[in-house]
Amino acid sequence: MTDFTNRPEKLTLKVKWKELFPTTTSIIVYIIYISLFVNMGLITKAAQKSDPNFSYSSVVLVIEFCKLTVAFLIKLKDCNFNIVQVKNLITNNYRFLCLYCIPAGLYVVYNNLSYVSLKYFNPATYFLFMNFRSVMLGPIYQYFFAKKLSRTQWISLWLLTISCILKQVDFSTSKEPKNSNTPTENFAWYAIVILLIQLISSVLANVYNEFLLKKDNGLDLWTQNLFMYINGFLLNLLFIYFKQFAVEDPKASSDNNYQDAADFKSGAHTNYGIVNFFSQFNFAHYCLIANQVALGISASMLLKYLNSLLKALATAGEMVLSAVTQYLFFAIAVKNGKDYLAFMIGIFSVYIYALNPVKDQKRLSLQTEKVRENGEDAMLLDKKQDEVV
Repeated sequence: MTDFTNRPEKLTLKVKWKELFPTTTSIIVYIIYISLFVNMGLITKAAQKSDPNFSYSSVVLVIEFCKLTVAFLIKLKDCNFNIVQVKNLITNNYRFLCLYCIPAGLYVVYNNLSYVSLKYFNPATYFLFMNFRSVMLGPIYQYFFAKKLSRTQWISLWLLTISCILKQVDFSTSKEPKNSNTPTENFAWYAIVILLIQLISSVLANVYNEFLLKKDNGLDLWTQNLFMYINGFLLNLLFIYFKQFAVEDPKASSDNNYQDAADFKSGAHTNYGIVNFFSQFNFAHYCLIANQVALGISASMLLKYLNSLLKALATAGEMVLSAVTQYLFFAIAVKNGKDYLAFMIGIFSVYIYALNPVKDQKRLSLQTEKVRENGEDAMLLDKKQDEVV
C-alpha cells in the first residue's frame, strides 16, 4: 500500500489554487468571512463612538441567542416544521450535543479571560502575546488531525505571526504620561498563566470545533451549528449571571466590561426584564449583532469546508482590508512604514502557504479508492495523487 502522508515536500513557486480552495463554495465562504471580519472592526468603532460605555458581554449574549435562533429555524425547515422531529434529533444525538460543550466553553473562557488579562497587561503587550496563536495552532492541529505540517506551512505560520507582531509593536520613542488606570508591566506570574490559558483556549476551540465538524457522525452542518449554539448561549448566560458576584464596586472602575453584571446586581434586569436589557442598544449595536451572527455562521462553514490554518491566515487579508476601509470611512491613514512592511509579510505568508496548502484527507482517500478500483498501478496512483485536491 502506498503511503502519501510522509512523502517529501515538492515545492514549486506556483500557487495551488485547487488545493487551496477545492470548491467554489469554499472560496465564497472565505471571502465572506474576511469581509464580515473587516466589517466588524468598522461597526465596533462606530458603536464605541455612539456609546463608549456599551457592554460587549450583553451584546455577545444576544449574538449567541440570534445564532441559535437561525440554526433552529433552518433545522425546523429541514424537518418540515415538525418541532418533535427537531427534538428527537437533539435527544438522539445528545452525545454530540455534550461534545460541543467543549469548544463552546473554550470560546467563553477565551472571550472573558481577555477582560482579566487586560487588567495585568497594557493593550499593546496583550495583543503582542495573542499573536502567537498562529504558532500554537501548528502542534494542536497536528495532534487532532494526525497530520504533520510541511516546512512551508510552518514558515507561513511564523511569517503571519511576525507580521501581526510588527503591526502591533510601537517603535516610537515618545513617552506618554502614565495613567493610573493603565495596567503596568509589573504583573505577577499568574498573569502569564491566565494569558497562556486564553491562548490555548482560543486555538483549541477552533481546532476542536473543526475536528467535530469534519467528524463522520452523519450530522449535517446546521445540526452541528445548532448543538454549538445551544451550548454557547447557555454558557454565556451562566457566565453573565455568575459574574454579578465578582463585581465588588462597579462605580469605582472606569472599565465597562462588567457593566451588565452591575446591572444584575442593581436589579436592572429583574425590574425591567428584556426591555431594559435592550435599552442600552442603538442602531450601531444592532448592526454589530447582525454582523457577528453572520460572522459566526461563516466561521463554522469555513472550518467545515476549509481548515483552521486558512482561518488564521485570513488575518493577513483582514489587516490590509481594515487599513483600506478605515481610511475610506474614518480617514485613518497608515503613516508608519512598519505597517506597510507588516502588510507585505502577511500577504507573503499567505502566498507561501498557497504553494503547499493542507490537503483534505477525506477527498484524498476517496480519490485513492477510486483509482485502485479501476486497477491502476502504484506509479499512476502516485501521479494522480499529485494532481488530486
